[in-house]
Amino acid sequence: MVYFNLGRDYEDLGKYQRAIQDYTEAIQAGPDYAIAYNSRDLTYRALGQFLFANADDARACSWDSQYC
Repeated sequence: MVYFNLGRDYEDLGKYQRAIQDYTEAIQAGPDYAIAYNSRDLTYRALGQFLFANADDARACSWDSQYC
């Protein structure tokens, strides 16, 4: 949860690469953490990295249907 919150903070500051790092840490701690995949998806989209975003979107959806 700590890394997820840090990711949100960095995303709010526009520090997208750092946000992605923290979301990745959150996912590694809990691979079924759908909201972290969703947040990383949106951050990748902000950077125009749609291939990575689409992969995270699919993962978030597979863990929680609210992200589909």
